[in-house]
Amino acid sequence: MFHIPFLPTPNRYLIYSAAVILPTAALAALAQVVSNTDSEFGRLAFEIFWVGEEANVPTFVNFTLLVVSSIFIFLAAAQAFAVKDRWRWHWLAFAAIIFFAAFDDAAQVHEPVGAYFTRNFDGTGFFAWEWVVYGIAVVFILMLLGFRFVVYGMKPAPRRYFILAVVVYLGGALGLEMTAAFMFFHEMENGRYVTLAEETCEMFGSALFGACGLRQIILMAD
Repeated sequence: MFHIPFLPTPNRYLIYSAAVILPTAALAALAQVVSNTDSEFGRLAFEIFWVGEEANVPTFVNFTLLVVSSIFIFLAAAQAFAVKDRWRWHWLAFAAIIFFAAFDDAAQVHEPVGAYFTRNFDGTGFFAWEWVVYGIAVVFILMLLGFRFVVYGMKPAPRRYFILAVVVYLGGALGLEMTAAFMFFHEMENGRYVTLAEETCEMFGSALFGACGLRQIILMAD
């Protein structure tokens, strides 16, 4: 077993992440307010800081959180390979999925791909943004494939972080996304604040995945 120095504890990593996520969310909320002034500065602030836009500060923050978290999980996988752990390939697949999610979040690949596979589906209400149907299907498949790994391959401590990460991340990425779609479809006000909550949940969920990897590293190093 090899020791990996200079890694934070899971809770310290979450504190570091919160120190980045909370100001990012606050700036996004401020950008939303300033954008209502219909000024050049308001439009610029909205483009740079609003969580619903692409290729801006919140996108970079979530991308970075997912990449860092995937690195921690890759290290946990490396430890598993070092001792020929039965679930080593599952840890590696877990890391690869989080790493792919980082680039998908930055490039928004899921939206055009989801739209293609649901092109014959006329979404309304919670499914007004049709790609969520594709997203739910992908999540369901991953849950089926990973069920035994989560139940039998994870120790209780990292499992708790993992389950919390899934609830928080998917609660935002799918649950609040569908809520925002419903509000948009019915032309209800304040849908952007739901979007803010959604993206904030995704960022915290991204960090929690990393905490899961760190907890596994600590357990295997003992």
